Amino acid sequence: MKVGFPEYANHTIVAEILQTFKRRYPYIEFEEHELFTLQDTLRQVGELRNGALDVGFLLLPFDDDTLAIERVLRIELLAVLPEDHPLAARSEVPMRELAGERIILFSRRFHPGCYDYILNCCREAGFSPNVIQRHEPQLYSGAATYRMAASGAGIGIVARPLASASLPAGVVFMPLREPAPRLDLVAAWRRDDPSLNLRAFLDVVREVVSDESASGDPRELEERPPRQSNSR
Repeated sequence: MKVGFPEYANHTIVAEILQTFKRRYPYIEFEEHELFTLQDTLRQVGELRNGALDVGFLLLPFDDDTLAIERVLRIELLAVLPEDHPLAARSEVPMRELAGERIILFSRRFHPGCYDYILNCCREAGFSPNVIQRHEPQLYSGAATYRMAASGAGIGIVARPLASASLPAGVVFMPLREPAPRLDLVAAWRRDDPSLNLRAFLDVVREVVSDESASGDPRELEERPPRQSNSR
C-alpha cells in the first residue's frame, strides 16, 4: 500500500487512520509518502491515476472522474494577524472585516481550486481581496506567511492544523466567519482498483471517521486555535 498525504495531516485524524491500519495489518507492506508542498499534493491526482499511489489524502476541489473519494475531514481556515492589529482583540473575524486589508496567499498556480475558493469567500462577504502573492516554494509550515503577517505586510489565511502545530512569534490566529471558510480533505483512490488491501484501508478510514463522528463532528477540528504569541 502506497499512501500520500500532506504534512499537516499529521495533526488530524489522518494520523490515527495510518497508525490504526499499520497496527491492524502489520503484514501488509506500507509506504507513507509525506508531501510538503501544494504542488506535490496536486500531483497526487496523477500519481493515483498511474498507480504510483494507491490512496491519496488531498483537498477538494479537483477534477478527475477516474477517482473515487471518501470525505475525511472539514478543515477550518483561520486568519493570521499581527498581534498588534486592531482585529487581534476579537474572538473571531467576520470576512467582511478583511475588506481593504492585504491578504497573504500562495500563488494560484500551486492549487487553483483552493485559491479560487478563498477568493470566492471574500466575494461572498462583499469585497474583492487585495492579494499579496507568495512565490517561494509552498511549504506547509506556514513560516513565510507568519513572518509576513508579523511584519505587518498583510493578513494570512491558513488551515487550522498549521495553527494547531505551531505558536509563531508576533501573530495570533482567529476563526473567520460569514462565511466561515472550510476545505474538505478526502481520501481518493482509483475507481477500478480491485485490491483487497485497498478495501481494508478504506474500512479503517470509515471506522476512524465514524468513531470521531460519535464523539463530535469528524469534519471539523474541535481544538481552539492558539491566540497567544511567543514574543519575548
